[in-house]
Amino acid sequence: SATEDLASAMPPGTRVRHPEFGVGVVLRLGGRGTNRRATIRFEDLAGRTLLLEYTPDLTVESGEESW
Repeated sequence: SATEDLASAMPPGTRVRHPEFGVGVVLRLGGRGTNRRATIRFEDLAGRTLLLEYTPDLTVESGEESW
């Protein structure tokens, strides 16, 4: 599924970009299938847990963490 493909492309430590929250770093992944979720620390240092099924516009970034 697209959710599992996205999850496999972003193990913990991966930089990602969200259109609303900006750049962040994946802290952990959990759940399965439609309940697959990622906890991400964004530039504002807030940790947010997102359901990947509802976050299709989350993209993997390249480069090192900068904050």
